[in-house]
Amino acid sequence: MNLLKSLKQLVESKQDITPETIPGFADWNLNPRIHPLELSSGKAGRVTDSKGREFVDYLSGWGSNILGHNYPRVAKAVKDQADRFFSLGLENPISKELASILRQVIPCAEGIKFGKNGSDSTLGAVRLARAVTGRKHVLYRGYHGFHDWYMAGQGCKGLISELSQFITPIHDLDLEKSKKAFEDRKDQVACLIIDPGVPPVLDTSSIQALIEMAHAYGALVVFDEIGTGFRVAPGGMHELVGVMPDLATYGKAMANGMPLSALVGKAEYMIHIDSVNVGKTFELESISMAAAIATIQEIQENNVCQRLRQIGRSLKNEYKRLAHEFNVITELIGPDPRPQLQFQDQAGISEKELRWLCIQELVSNGILTLGTFLPCYSHSDKDLIDTVNAMKNALRVVAKAVSNGSARPYLDNATFNSITQL
Repeated sequence: MNLLKSLKQLVESKQDITPETIPGFADWNLNPRIHPLELSSGKAGRVTDSKGREFVDYLSGWGSNILGHNYPRVAKAVKDQADRFFSLGLENPISKELASILRQVIPCAEGIKFGKNGSDSTLGAVRLARAVTGRKHVLYRGYHGFHDWYMAGQGCKGLISELSQFITPIHDLDLEKSKKAFEDRKDQVACLIIDPGVPPVLDTSSIQALIEMAHAYGALVVFDEIGTGFRVAPGGMHELVGVMPDLATYGKAMANGMPLSALVGKAEYMIHIDSVNVGKTFELESISMAAAIATIQEIQENNVCQRLRQIGRSLKNEYKRLAHEFNVITELIGPDPRPQLQFQDQAGISEKELRWLCIQELVSNGILTLGTFLPCYSHSDKDLIDTVNAMKNALRVVAKAVSNGSARPYLDNATFNSITQL
């Protein structure tokens, strides 16, 4: 039974909602008594749930809705390709055209291998790095998907526990801590894989120093650009900051919601990709590729990434102004096209309580978010005005909690009970 069905049953049964009863509750910032658990439709930058409630959508299909729901150019490309063919199983004009576009857009894309989920591509990247280096260990920063190599270190059930000894997190990419991690595992590290958009975001010189350090220890560097590719810049974070990883992974926004991902990288490594058996049946499925071609063309022709930066920067500035107005210590951090809520402990209230209270109030005021704001190109001026008004209402409630030294009177009881058990 999937997670959302389980949540729906829990809500309907009136059971107390705790971290034990809901897998991933603490990590997702998802409150099933507040958030919609089922959506019925989406148009441009808004969605409607099964109860008829409309939300300004910053979940954005987990970041995949870069242009807007039911975006006309992409919808037409999908319909036109569906009239031609779905999946031929071999190279075809659509796959060749998309590969050519990616080579032009992504700096390190000398070789390309397609997949369906972002997890497929990060699996391929790690497996390839292990194959070409002959090593087992992986250093990582960020979330990298559902496959065993990563989930073994996340307490996921159903995995062989011994796998966890081969992965190690580096949470803030501090150069000294990173060097120690490499030094402690000298001649064992196959790769360092990072989400370059996770705060704190390093500057160009720091990222370049990190890449050079990894190379000095004989490891490859993988940029997981699933969340940043085609959002912060068409080529992702490594285009934006001007560095060159060995491998990079893309997905989410690449096809505006259609299932498609790509592992790309330097030719000297990608030449070995077929030896690690990544891909196969649906890697050349054409309808998602047609959607990707239309999406990337739209992103390039209309400066979509610049628009997303403008939206995100505006939200950051307005939120900062409101935080100052209500005297609450909070901000939106991270890349402008992907800002996320950050709180500090204050007035005896934990940052988690304050963050969940803010998210609760945002959702109650018609803003769909789990704490991250993922704007799309179709978000209108009215969407942004409604978002700022919701932020104002949310921070007003947060300020009351801070003033009273307790969030409990304002939090949904089930949420509060869950927080106190974490």
